[in-house]
Amino acid sequence: MYTRRMQRVRRFVHQRSVHETRRRQREAANREQLVAVVHAIVR
Repeated sequence: MYTRRMQRVRRFVHQRSVHETRRRQREAANREQLVAVVHAIVR
């Protein structure tokens, strides 16, 4: 019982970290896109 709960908690933490990493990557991509658009407008 205890170990099963620990496994579930560990899986939950892992999913959250994966989600966080994906979100960070998407934000970085959005920022790069935004910079490219701004440069295109400035030019």
